[in-house]
Amino acid sequence: MRRSLDRPVLAGPAVVVARITLLVVVAVVAGACATGGGEGRGGGSGDHGANRPADDGRPRGTASAPGTASSAPGTAAAPGPQAAGGRALVDAACAGTLVRAVGEPITDASVTEVSGVAPTADRTWVLNDSGDDARLYGVADDGSVQVVTVAGADAVDWEDLTIVGASGALPGAPSDASPGEEPHLWIADTGDNTRSRTSVQLYRVPIPAEGQAGVDAVRVEVTYPDGAHDVEAVAADPLGDGIYLLTKFEAPTLVFRVRPPAGGGTVEAEALGPIRLGGTGIATSLAIAPDRAAIAVRTYDGVWLSPLGPDSPVAEALADEGARCRAPAGAELQGEAVGFLPDGDGYVTIGEGDAPTVTTFTPPG
Repeated sequence: MRRSLDRPVLAGPAVVVARITLLVVVAVVAGACATGGGEGRGGGSGDHGANRPADDGRPRGTASAPGTASSAPGTAAAPGPQAAGGRALVDAACAGTLVRAVGEPITDASVTEVSGVAPTADRTWVLNDSGDDARLYGVADDGSVQVVTVAGADAVDWEDLTIVGASGALPGAPSDASPGEEPHLWIADTGDNTRSRTSVQLYRVPIPAEGQAGVDAVRVEVTYPDGAHDVEAVAADPLGDGIYLLTKFEAPTLVFRVRPPAGGGTVEAEALGPIRLGGTGIATSLAIAPDRAAIAVRTYDGVWLSPLGPDSPVAEALADEGARCRAPAGAELQGEAVGFLPDGDGYVTIGEGDAPTVTTFTPPG
């Protein structure tokens, strides 16, 4: 039976104590999520439970095509034209029919504290939490790793990784800087356990080419209108409507939006209001599907999927407790990362520890 965790409002050293206590509980919860399955639980009366996904034994990178699973009773309205992408994923999560595929263990011993993940067509890019140098890791299907140094960036407390323009799912959509530019990644150096940072950073980097050992970063300094926040969940809007940030140890969760200057610089985040998340309510990663049909929030006890749409405000979709469904994560002691596949037809999770694996979830079909 899963245990419900209250969300503390913490600051300063209390966060460290809470995190240690949380890890013990999370281990129990994560085990239940990975092996249990179907009982529904959530942070609001409208949250839908998700059953354990099937395991078809397929290796990472061969995700199944989107299926035609129906929504569970009480879920959001029937899918429209976007049903072949992220929306089909939400429907399958609500119906408890997602298919799980576990990748090969990552071979690089440096990849032990993954907190952000961004899949591309040929590699899954990850980054470590605080304590590492300014580096990205490109994980191939066989678990081998391409290490890329990020010049012009510091690594104070890297937390999430988000991608823009890698799929072409929304042709003609403006990017967060200028139309027609190359796909790129945003690194979120936004962790602040003690809530003492006067500003945090977003780093924009090109997606590294195969064999490339280094990239240059464009630095954006971010301040908040109401003082410091600890933020681990960050995602860029595929339509170019800014970068969204969710606070971690706050109840309710606060949503901010940043519209980064094209050439870097300093910007104040825009407060979009509070929301109440499902499960533990502690947001550790955020992702928006490249077709903008779904949005995913990672917490310590799983993934929460919500339908989105071309014209849907992100903050409103996150706040709609009646539309979200609980979805599974991999068998991870401390899993903090979630990211969508480039076609939007699935999502991946990965946790911390030695030789971690990327777990992919797709609709049946």
